[in-house]
Amino acid sequence: MDRIEPWQLTTRPTLTRGERRTIFPDALGRAPVAANVRCRPMVSLPPFMFEAKEYDIPRLIQEWRWLVPPQHMPLLISIFGDWVFGAPDQSHWALSVLEGDYTKIARNSTEFNTFKSSFEWLDKHFIAGWQEIAHRHGLSPSMDQCLGWKIHPLLGGKFEVANLQVFDMTLYPSLMGQLHRESRGISR
Repeated sequence: MDRIEPWQLTTRPTLTRGERRTIFPDALGRAPVAANVRCRPMVSLPPFMFEAKEYDIPRLIQEWRWLVPPQHMPLLISIFGDWVFGAPDQSHWALSVLEGDYTKIARNSTEFNTFKSSFEWLDKHFIAGWQEIAHRHGLSPSMDQCLGWKIHPLLGGKFEVANLQVFDMTLYPSLMGQLHRESRGISR
């Protein structure tokens, strides 16, 4: 039987005793959902992203200057320490501290605002599904904290709740920037 990873679920199922999990792919090609399950009600979650201007941007972005163009303006920071930047051509870019990449995610603000209303889009680009998983396990960072991986998957860490931790927002993105820069052999 195929395994359903937590980040693949569009709902958060709970199996009752004796139920079997069966996977049916969505006809529209979306993430698979489990059959024969009851869905727990959605919990009230804190904001997923905060305005970047609320943070010490030069300090937070310092270890990512090797990847992020200096003319791109920080707009938002997620609870995972990922960033959304605005470029001079009005496009929006995402800095993933998990993947260590910088990718264009929208052509302009209108497109970004449309996309960000989709949970599937947020989950694809910012692993948003893990916010609820973390929250249900007592991991709810404050505004000056973020969620991160105790052992980064690049170093063999697993995508599981036991590997999640609340970090200081100034520490985790910095460590991840160093990790990705050094893994690519890029000098300071």
